Amino acid sequence: MHPDEATDSVVDAALAARRPFAVVPCCVFPRLFQERRLHAGVGVVGYTGLLRYLREEDARIRAVRLPFEGRNLVLFMTSAEALVASQVLCGLLFGLLGLFASPFLKRTSASA
Repeated sequence: MHPDEATDSVVDAALAARRPFAVVPCCVFPRLFQERRLHAGVGVVGYTGLLRYLREEDARIRAVRLPFEGRNLVLFMTSAEALVASQVLCGLLFGLLGLFASPFLKRTSASA
């Protein structure tokens, strides 16, 4: 997908929903997206900066060069990588639920 001005939104939405995605970043739009900052604190002004910025969003984002001329680098996350994130999140949530439910379960079993 070549999302143009929606590149960040596509990546952010996929990461938030823990879904696979693929984008082919092209246009940087540094004046339109002045809030983009690399982890080093510098603004995103060029193509390589945009690629770095998007990959800094999540360590699971990978890049592959496609076999044609022009902007041909696809950034993506596979369904397996998205699934791992979902499983980790579910494990954390169940662990937290267990911590919070455990005192309640002790009280109800003692009162029975």
